[in-house]
Amino acid sequence: MRRLATHLPIVSSKQSVRPLPLPVGHCGATGRPQEGVRTIPGPKRRVACLTMTKDEEFFLPIWYRYYSAQLGAENVFVIDHDSNQPVQTPGAPGVPLPNVLRLPFSDVPPPKGKKNTFDANRFSFLSSIVNGLLVYYDTVIFNDTDEMFVPDPARFSSLRAYLDDPRNRFSAIAGMGLEIIHDPETEAPLDVNRPVLSQRRNFLYDVYYAKPHVISKACRLGAHGVSMPFRFDPDLYLLHLKNVDMQNVVARQARLHAAYEQGLGGKDSDWQLTPEQKEKQFGRFMALPEAGQELRHHALMPRFLDGKADKLIGAVDGPPRLRSRKNDKIRLDDFVSQENIKLLRSQRNVLPKRFIEVE
Repeated sequence: MRRLATHLPIVSSKQSVRPLPLPVGHCGATGRPQEGVRTIPGPKRRVACLTMTKDEEFFLPIWYRYYSAQLGAENVFVIDHDSNQPVQTPGAPGVPLPNVLRLPFSDVPPPKGKKNTFDANRFSFLSSIVNGLLVYYDTVIFNDTDEMFVPDPARFSSLRAYLDDPRNRFSAIAGMGLEIIHDPETEAPLDVNRPVLSQRRNFLYDVYYAKPHVISKACRLGAHGVSMPFRFDPDLYLLHLKNVDMQNVVARQARLHAAYEQGLGGKDSDWQLTPEQKEKQFGRFMALPEAGQELRHHALMPRFLDGKADKLIGAVDGPPRLRSRKNDKIRLDDFVSQENIKLLRSQRNVLPKRFIEVE
């Protein structure tokens, strides 16, 4: 039987710090916006979206349908990293996807002065593409194919409306990371032709996926950060869909585990897990106590960020950085204690019903 969580203690770097007052129009701890809040109309901005993929048949159609509907197919760009089959338009078999750049090989030398790693190569290349697109576009969104930026529908009617709102003018923006979870006991396998959030409502908070990848100024990208200070917006969400369908996860894990058995993936990689072990994770997800507070990050994140959630992450007057890295990338999870990251993940959450309408 699933448990309903009650109050949990909050770990703060300064116990005396109180949450900042919520700005006018903020959804607050309940997730309910103040009455009369409306999107401020602004001039329509030029926005592009970019992903990089290899042999992705499950998530790419979901990602492409969402962003092409939000931004227009002509503004959606796909880097095909040596897929075995040409990338095709979802719902139109045999029709090549527009705006595809195909890389016909995977083995490339590392960027100068860096180790020969997949991410080093990938993000050196992607930074150049994003910065090139910014010559012509006001904003470029980068995602993996299992990620989507979604604003709270109580505040913004669509991602397009969010990006056009003049209040959202920052060099880079991060949304709160949500790990969307499939409950195989009560939810059918995902229908990729229907909106995801009409089929899935359970999620775990994951600061690791609060990626600042809504970018409006040239920079260097990392897998989970950027090389400049950015705005954390609690009304924007980055949905991570890796666990949105158990059958897909198990089938994918079978392929990865077979590759691991052949010496690929690294000794500490998740590839070492068997499909059966991966399937059991879903039971553990759903056994977590359900949070009693809706969209509780609105109340928690100002405390976790030392009362400076309204400041730019990585700026001199912003929250204190708790962990440093060898590279120059700024990531939100480096500003939140490990105790508080675990606290966020200790409960299962349910999205408000208004998210069902998100297309």
